[in-house]
Formats: sequence, structure tokens, C-alpha cells
Amino acid sequence: MYTTVRNRVEKLLSSVRYAAVTTDMWTSDSALSFLTVKVHFVSEFSETILHSLVLTTVPMTDSHTGENIVSFLEKVLHEWNILRKTVGIVTDNGANIKKAIGILKKPHLSCVAHTLNLIVNDAINDTDLAPILKKFLALVSHFKSSSTAAEKLRNMQRQMGEMELKLKQDVSTRWNSRLLMLERLLVVKELLSAAIYSLPHAPESLDGCECKIIAECIPLLKPIEIMTAALSGEKYLTISMVVPLVQGAQLSVKRKQPLSTIAQNLKSSLLSGFSKCLGTIETNEIVSKATILDARFKKQGFGLDENANRAQKEVCEELAALMKKDQWTEQILSSVGSRMSGETAATVAEQEADSVWSFLDSKIAAIKSSSMYATPCDFGFPKRNHMPELHLLASKYLCISATSVPSERVFSKTVQFQSARRNRLSPKIVDPIVFLNSNS
Repeated sequence: MYTTVRNRVEKLLSSVRYAAVTTDMWTSDSALSFLTVKVHFVSEFSETILHSLVLTTVPMTDSHTGENIVSFLEKVLHEWNILRKTVGIVTDNGANIKKAIGILKKPHLSCVAHTLNLIVNDAINDTDLAPILKKFLALVSHFKSSSTAAEKLRNMQRQMGEMELKLKQDVSTRWNSRLLMLERLLVVKELLSAAIYSLPHAPESLDGCECKIIAECIPLLKPIEIMTAALSGEKYLTISMVVPLVQGAQLSVKRKQPLSTIAQNLKSSLLSGFSKCLGTIETNEIVSKATILDARFKKQGFGLDENANRAQKEVCEELAALMKKDQWTEQILSSVGSRMSGETAATVAEQEADSVWSFLDSKIAAIKSSSMYATPCDFGFPKRNHMPELHLLASKYLCISATSVPSERVFSKTVQFQSARRNRLSPKIVDPIVFLNSNS
């Protein structure tokens, strides 16, 4: 079965001109470190179909230095014959993995989800919100670890005719799990407080002022959670969404007007983090070209016109290199440039809707899509039969993932079969099982 599926994957990869890679490391229950490599590409057999496939999951027996990581990566990319086809590698912000990509001399993109995680955690730690969260975490931990406390809450919910909702646990590596925890706490706060008063040795109850502060902080974090979820997909384009989503999330946070000092400080810290970590994202060559090439955004997805114009110029120059130099080249490039601009004489006023897409909606509401491009349902790719060179260029940049989440998802799948009773599985067995589980 492994041989059959592997042959199918090799056939797909042999037909593509460009591919992107995501990779991440994880540790199994038996304390073995693994490196998972995933490839992303647009199939030439099925137009505008984005593929995301696991290539291998290999044990990392040596120390996790940049030199050792690059030797593993290079071996994998050579084995699958995609080293020269690889146009970008997406990883977390670890110094060792970034060094490895540098040695490999391939374009490196930091995982945007990881960057957002750092922005939110730093913003929380810079404010007085951290002590409140610590108290709420202790409360959730008590109800998660005590069956008596959990049953008391369920009884309260039954008596009041409410839906039986469990508390949600925070996961340190995923900031959005903290947001989900806070949202659930606010929903059940009255019954939770009643349950606490009837329990011996229970943690400190929820304070009304603290709940009010949390209620003001949640709308500030919600746009970032929406952005994280949107960029974590692997069955649709994500790299081209980064620039407009950064603009939209910042605008949504700016519009909020919290009353408490803690929430106001959180707002300032979040905006400062965006400016510091993602403020120059639309000048990144790969990300900006992807935004221009996505028919849903084009130049309207940018915050600054000069960045949009520069990206359009770079795309046209690269497109010219792909096309034959004949009398029609200048005319075609001129047509492509105007279609990428998506300019309109009318400017729709910004709406106050709480949406990370509202800023973009206001810019393109009056723009009619060009027939050169497919619809957003078709991933926003240029149609191959209208301009094959532009389609090829789009395949090069739009196959890149905005995050390394696709590789991280492999860990969750692996836990399902590498349980406590099967944690002694040989790495030679783990690799094909992960491969088949992800690609079949």
C-alpha cells in the first residue's frame, strides 16, 4: 500500500514545476524526536487544485543544530527530486531551523501563526491581564482535575435548565485556546460561581470587575483568532491572504474602544506587536507577489500604494522573463498590469463592521472581476487558457503556505496511533503509517 501511494505522489511531483515545503519537529511519547516534511503544490493534471502531502517523518537522533537539520532536509528533498523545484520553506521562528534554511540557500518564511502567538503572549505579559489569567487558569484546572467539582457544575446547569457546557483548557503553545477558555468562562460564570461556593477547598471565585475586563479584552483578541484560523488552512490559498489580513486585523483592533485601563493597554501592546513583527510584511517579495497574483486581492489587498506598485512591477518583470520577446509582449504586460491594479474611481467609505475583511471589502466593492481570472472558489488563480505564463507564475507563489500548521497537524494524527500502548513503534514503521494516514 505504501509503495502504491508513494508512486502516485512521485508521479504528481514529477509533473509540477514549483513546490513549497513546510516542516516542523516534534517529540513522541517515547522521547524520540521526529522531523516531518510536507510538500504543497498546484497539480498540472487538475487545474487550480492545491495539494498538501506528507513526504516523510524521520527521526532526529543527532542534536538539533542547523547543520544537522539541513542534512536531513536536503536528503529528503533530493530523495523526492524537488530540491530545485522548492520555491519556499515555511517553519517556526526557531534559530536552528532558520539557520538550516539559510545553509540550504532556499527562501525562508516564518510561520505567521507562530508570529501571532508571540504577539499575543507578549501583549498579555506586558499588561496587568496576566495575573487575572493566572487566576482563571487555576479555576479551570481545578474543575478539570476534580470530578466532584465538575459534577457540581453539571448539576447546577441541569437544575437551571442550561446546556451542559464543560470548561475549556488552555494550551500554552496555542494562544487562541486561551481565548476559547475565557469565552466559555464568561458564558458559565454565574453557575460556576454558585458551584464554587458549595465546594470545600475551591479556588477563588470569579470577580465581577475581572469578568468585565475580560469581556473588554475578548473583542480585541477575536480578530487575531479569526486571522489565525484563516491562515492555518492547507486546502486553499493562504500566503496571499497574509497582507490583507494583517491590515484587516489591525484596523479591527484599532476600532475597539475599551473602557478599562488593562484593556486599553492590551490594545496598545497588540498594535505595537503588529507593527514590530508584521509591519513590513507587505514588502516581503514572496508574500507581496502572491497577493498581487491572487485575483481576489491584487493591488487592493495592500495598505500602501508604493508597496502594491513595487510588487506589480516585480511580477510583470518576472512574467516578461517567462514570455517570448515578441511584438505582443508589451501589450500583454500592459493588460496584465491594469488587470492586477483593480483600481476604481469610487471609494466606498469604511464600514464599522467587526470584520478582518471590512477594509478590503470597502476597497473592492465597486470593482468588477476580470474575466482573465477564475472565481475565488477556484482559489483566485489566473485561468491557464487565457494566459499560461501568468498561471505558471501564480502556481509558483500561491502554493506556499502562510504557516507551518500543516506539518504540526501531523503530530495530532500521530498521537491517534502512537498511543501509550504503541509508543515503542520503530521509526521505520512510524514513517509509512504517517505517510499513508495523511496521503491516502
